[in-house]
Amino acid sequence: MSEPIVIILQTYKRTDVAIRAVAAARAYLRYPDLRWYVADDGSPEAHVDAVMDALEGARIIGGHSERLGYGATANRAIRAAESESAILLFLEDDWELRQPLDLWPYAALLMESAEIGMVRLGNLNLDVRGRTWGHNGLLYWKLVMAYLDHDCCQALSRDLPVLHSHHLKLLKVGRISQLQNDFCTSLVRLLPR
Repeated sequence: MSEPIVIILQTYKRTDVAIRAVAAARAYLRYPDLRWYVADDGSPEAHVDAVMDALEGARIIGGHSERLGYGATANRAIRAAESESAILLFLEDDWELRQPLDLWPYAALLMESAEIGMVRLGNLNLDVRGRTWGHNGLLYWKLVMAYLDHDCCQALSRDLPVLHSHHLKLLKVGRISQLQNDFCTSLVRLLPR
């Protein structure tokens, strides 16, 4: 049996793009046990209702809608999700997956390699030091020094190496809006307290 993956959807007021992000994730993410937590940062009720409607039929483990700020919203979601699974996938409400993505190799890597705490899916800066790492026929870049996107991810990784998936550069992913320049997310393994 596989470890569930909890998708933490962070959202705030962008209803149309959030619905597209959810629809794309539901259509293209491949994994036997996906669960959702909706971490809304205090949007109007109509936004939250629309996002929850887009998730109809999905396994929803919880959610909240309170204006806390990005980091506090993520931290609340992480605390709620850790009772469901040790593997989390962070999804912004304006990220859109455009072709199938099998999460199984990354989840297996996190569960089988105690020294790995995070797999970063997306672009990396060119000045990052690392070495190659192979697992189950896939090649990764094991980072020596990583500047992670979110403080919460740094805390979760607890100084464990981050792996970057080389072959995802060919994956067609993109942002619905232009708030940031690239698509990037991380699959994180929570460590026991």
